[in-house]
Amino acid sequence: MLLDDVRRLDARHHGRYGSPRMHAALSTEGRGVSRGRIERLMRRHGIRAVATRRYQPGTTNSRHGLRIAPNLLEQRFTASVPN
Repeated sequence: MLLDDVRRLDARHHGRYGSPRMHAALSTEGRGVSRGRIERLMRRHGIRAVATRRYQPGTTNSRHGLRIAPNLLEQRFTASVPN
């Protein structure tokens, strides 16, 4: 019965839950089971959490043909003297 509940929660959350979250979800449903038992059960039956992809920003393209925004503040980005 516990394996059925774990598989049901795994399907409901699209395979994103590992044993700590699975334990918390089962606890909220009133199932009194230890996290270690859930770990062993998930490992034995090949149920693993799918890791999300990390965000990787693209590099800045400085060779574009778009307009450059005007310098409205008239800031000078060159130093007149050192320090």
